[in-house]
Amino acid sequence: MKLENYEVHLPSYSIGDKIYDKIGPVCESYGKTVLVIGGKRALPVYQEADMVFGVGSGFMTPLISVLIILGAVSTAVNMVAAMVKRICNGIEKIENKDKKEEKNQQAAEGKPVVRTVIAALICCLVDFGIAQFGLLTLIQKAYSALAYLAIPVILIPYIIHMIVTRFDTK
Repeated sequence: MKLENYEVHLPSYSIGDKIYDKIGPVCESYGKTVLVIGGKRALPVYQEADMVFGVGSGFMTPLISVLIILGAVSTAVNMVAAMVKRICNGIEKIENKDKKEEKNQQAAEGKPVVRTVIAALICCLVDFGIAQFGLLTLIQKAYSALAYLAIPVILIPYIIHMIVTRFDTK
């Protein structure tokens, strides 16, 4: 069978030798940005058709990449700073007031307290570990552990309560 003047339109893909000519009219109502996944034959057709790739013109792609990296770094820095502050404040509440005043004086002079540096390193290592193992995997494991923990914490006391109260039939 020869594919000249032959077209098949299916929900997930289309077949035909002139099918790329139909992309404009079919996709026009969906917008102007398109993600193209194709081979050596498909990609030049999109480029010749002056289709918009990604964020727009060529100079914006590196700019967007830099802004995404800066946003991720600033988010990470702020998260670690907040974690360090909470950890150090919690430890200082436990210690007596004399040492706290001394450390406040060091912090006011701009000298980082050793505890702050150690807490920041630990937070960075924990964050790195979470990134390596995958947050979704860790959440999945934690929820399965919580489900097993619910048996002795919730289910067994409830069953004992039902037995002791004779199913509240008294």
